[in-house]
Amino acid sequence: MSFALPLALLVGLLVAGPVIAHIVRRSETPEQKLPTFRLLERAMAESQQRRRLDDRWLFALRALAVLLAALAAAAPFMRVPLEFGDGRACALAIVIDGSRSMLARSGTTPVLELARARAERAASELPPGSEITIVFATNPPTVLADRARDPDAAARTTSRITAAAAVGGDTLASAVHLATRRLHASSYAVRRLLVFSDFASHVNTRDLGIPAGIEVDFARTPPSDVRNASVSLDSIRVDPADADSRIVRGFVSGHGYDAPTSISLDLDGVTVDHATATVGEASEAAELHARAPRGLAVARLLADVDDALPEDDELAFVLRVPSETRVLFVDGEGATNRFEDEVGLAARALELVPPSERRFESTRVDIGAVDAAMLDRHDVVVLANVDTLSEPLARELVRRVENGVGLLVAPGDRTDGRALSRALAPVLPARLGASSRCDERRGVVRRDAPDALMTRGLRDVVFRQCTEVDAALGRSRVAAARGDGSALLVLGSARRGRVAVLSSPLDPEGSDLPLRPGFIPFVASLLAYLDGSASAANDRILAGELAALGEPRLVVREPSGAELRTDEHGRVGPLRELGPHRVLRDGVVDEDASFTVISDPAESDLRPAALPARRGREGERAVAGTLERDLSAPFFAVLGLALALEGVLRERQRGLRRASTTRAIAP
Repeated sequence: MSFALPLALLVGLLVAGPVIAHIVRRSETPEQKLPTFRLLERAMAESQQRRRLDDRWLFALRALAVLLAALAAAAPFMRVPLEFGDGRACALAIVIDGSRSMLARSGTTPVLELARARAERAASELPPGSEITIVFATNPPTVLADRARDPDAAARTTSRITAAAAVGGDTLASAVHLATRRLHASSYAVRRLLVFSDFASHVNTRDLGIPAGIEVDFARTPPSDVRNASVSLDSIRVDPADADSRIVRGFVSGHGYDAPTSISLDLDGVTVDHATATVGEASEAAELHARAPRGLAVARLLADVDDALPEDDELAFVLRVPSETRVLFVDGEGATNRFEDEVGLAARALELVPPSERRFESTRVDIGAVDAAMLDRHDVVVLANVDTLSEPLARELVRRVENGVGLLVAPGDRTDGRALSRALAPVLPARLGASSRCDERRGVVRRDAPDALMTRGLRDVVFRQCTEVDAALGRSRVAAARGDGSALLVLGSARRGRVAVLSSPLDPEGSDLPLRPGFIPFVASLLAYLDGSASAANDRILAGELAALGEPRLVVREPSGAELRTDEHGRVGPLRELGPHRVLRDGVVDEDASFTVISDPAESDLRPAALPARRGREGERAVAGTLERDLSAPFFAVLGLALALEGVLRERQRGLRRASTTRAIAP
C-alpha cells in the first residue's frame, strides 16, 4: 500500500490528545458532598476501579479514530497488476466468442463462463473516465454494453451471457468488426480491443481485419482436455424390407479417441435400437431402425462417450423421410438420345442429388402427351423450349399453379414468346421476347435470390442463345443476371404457387450451364424452391442461420414452445435454439415443412488454432500495467464506525458513574 499524500500522516501525532485526556480524566475525582467520609472513600474506590477498566476501551477507540483520520487524509492506494491494459483511460471493446465449442469444460466449468469472468474483470479494471463496449459473438452479434461510461455497470451486463446462446457458429469476425466500428466512433486516443475465445480450429482468425491504431489482445480460454467426440445424422430412409420402418444412419466422429462406443436411437424418450461404432478421426456410420410413428415424432441419437463437450454427444431431430419433389419435364423438342434433348441433363442432375438432401422423382413427356391428370400427379412442371400451349392446357396449368404447383419456364429457339406469355399471363412473372444468338454474353451474377437457391460454380458460364425477358414490376424479382446485367432468372408467385423464368435453354447447345459443376445444386435448389407442396427449407438448418420456408406469415414453434413468424420473404431466424422446429399452417402442424436446427459439426473439433499476435498502437506487443485503487473510502468508513462506538461507550460510562454514586450513598 502507498500514500498519495504521505505528509498527511503527521495528523497521527494528534493521538497524544486522547493520551493526555485519559491521564487527566483519571486524576479527576468527582466532588461528593456527603456527611460520612467512610462512605465517600468506598464510593470513590469503586468508581475509580470501574473507570480504569472501562476507559481503556474508550482510549483505544479515540486513539484509533485519530490514526484512521491520518491514514485516510494521506489518500492511501494500492497498485493492482492488470491482466490487460496499462491503467490509462481508454475506449475499450470486449468481444466474447459465442460458438458452441465455448461450452467445453475446463475442469467442471465451461470455458464460456471463464471467458465471461475474465471479461468482467477486464471491464472492472478500467480507470474512471473510460468508455467500454461489450459484444457477445452470436448471429447477429449481441451488444451488451454500448460505449458505456460506467465500467462496473458494463461488467455486470456480462451476466446475460448464457450457455443457451452459445450455438451460433463462427461469428467472431462479424462481432469484431462491430466492435471496431464502435472504437472508431470514440473520441479517445487510446483504443483497445480484447477478444476472448477458445480459438479452436473452426475459428476463422484470418478475416478479423482489425485496422491499425487499435491495441489488440487475443485471450485464449482453452478447455482442460481437447479430446472430444460428436454424433451426427447422415440420412433417414425407408427400409426396403418394411415400408413402416425407417433406417437412421448416424455417425460418431472425434479426435483423441480410438475405441468402440455405443450409439443408441431414442424415439419419444424410449430407446428403440442401439449399435456399436468406433470413435476416431474417420467417421464410422451405424444404421439403426425405428418403426415409423404416426404424426410428427422426435428422435434422438446418443453416443456413450466421456469427453470435454457433452452437448454434442446427442442430437435431436424430426424422424421423417426427406421431402420428395415430383417433377414433370415437358420437352418441346424430343430427341432420340435422352441426353441430347432439352431436359436430358436436367433430369440426370436430379438423379445425382443425394437422397439425404432431397428426393426427386422426375417424369419426362412430350408436349402433346400432357393432360390435366398428369399435372395433378406432380409438384413442379418444367416447360423446356415449348412453343406454346393450347388454351385448355394453359387454363389447367394456371389453375394448378395458383393452387400450389410450381412452374419453371425455360424458353428456347422454338418458343413463341408472345404466345406463351399471353397463355400464362395470370401467373408468369415476366413477358417473354424473341430468342437469339448471344455469344458475347457470359457469367452469372447473384441478385435478389432466395437463400435456398444455390448459384456457386456458375460464375463463368458462356451463353450462346438467350431469350429476352421483361420482368413485371411489383410481381417479380431478378434472382440472377448475366455479366452484362440482362436478366437470367426471374422469380414470382401466383397465390400459393411459385413461378420461375430462365432466359436460357436447359440443353447444352444454348449454353454450357448444364456442364458446369454448379448445375446440379442450381437445378435441385431451384426446383425445391418451386415446390409448393412442402417447405423449401432443408431438413437440417445450422444454428444461427435463416430458414427459408418460402411462405410469409407461417408460424415456427421452437422446442421451448416459443413461436416465430416468417417475414414477407418466407424467412425466419436467425435460429439459435437447437432441436426440432414445427411449422404451423393455420394452426395445424405441417409435417413436411418441419425441420431440425443443428450446430455446426466443425465446432466439435476443440483442437487449438494458431493464436493471432497481440499488437500495440505502433505494432509493438501490448504490455499489461498496473492500476492504482483508492483505499481511502474504507478508512473513512472505519473511522465513522469508531467515532460512533466512542460515543456509545462515553454514554455508557456516564450511566455507570451515576449508578455507582447512587449505590454509594444508599443507606
